[in-house]
Amino acid sequence: MKKRKISMYLILLALGAVLPFMLENGLNLKENMFLLMHIPLFLISVTFGGFSGALSGILIPVLYCVFKLDFDGIIMLPLTIVPCIFYGIFAGLLYLKKNKNIYLSLGISMIIGRIVYIIIYFVYKLVLKKADVDNVFLDILWGIPGIILQFILVPVFTAVIYKKIYSISKVILDNGISNIETETLEFIIVKNNRTVFKSEKHDVKELITLYEEEPSFFKDAIVIAKEMGKDTALILVLGGVKAIYVKNISVLAFEALKMHKVFLKYESIKDLWHDPFEKHIMEINDPAVGYAKVKAKYENEEAKENE
Repeated sequence: MKKRKISMYLILLALGAVLPFMLENGLNLKENMFLLMHIPLFLISVTFGGFSGALSGILIPVLYCVFKLDFDGIIMLPLTIVPCIFYGIFAGLLYLKKNKNIYLSLGISMIIGRIVYIIIYFVYKLVLKKADVDNVFLDILWGIPGIILQFILVPVFTAVIYKKIYSISKVILDNGISNIETETLEFIIVKNNRTVFKSEKHDVKELITLYEEEPSFFKDAIVIAKEMGKDTALILVLGGVKAIYVKNISVLAFEALKMHKVFLKYESIKDLWHDPFEKHIMEINDPAVGYAKVKAKYENEEAKENE
């Protein structure tokens, strides 16, 4: 998955520079009307986050300038770069961190970016005496077709990219996270864009039963959970889970998942964990050995309860 994410990022980064270059040199159309540079930038932001978006806000305009061989225009780059940085930061922040819908995230980031553009424009106009800068408000109006294009294309391609990278619909992922956060559910498993298991109470015994009945049940699955200890983590690693989104995770579970290179997103790591079973596998990192230990422990507990 990491390779797919890096590949996707580099492709979008390249498109951010290549598309406007082709538009101007191949079709003789103005980039400031269609704003094709912004589409890959927004896609990077809502897929990889605000930091990646801000970084791309610097790299894409620089690469575009290099493609054009327009080195005389380097002095004007801040007029493009600074607003793009704000587009990247706020689109990623609102969509990924604040869980706002894609249209609201785009709209707010566009407004903030254009306010910054106006400020940078007047810095050039008044302080640096750059009289060759186009009228700022006319320039914004000129870009309305590009804004419309972004509202149409960015949501569509965002859904495609998420499915390509994570093998899960963004809608299903968001719904799962919402259910976990509102505490209606504690454990959800998604395979092939379909919810195959959900529980209002996270029970390791249920996971053991699922694995015993069908060892391939967790293969390439996406898990969304409220809490996770090392016992659950090792069971999921053994089953071949693809990615895990968890609200609270123990230090031992975090270390186990990272060791086995499972894609992981989480909100917080707990130094101490209340699960007594985690103590029995503290030093175990082999998933098969850990699973056997956890399973035996639960079986012993059940035997004692039935006595």
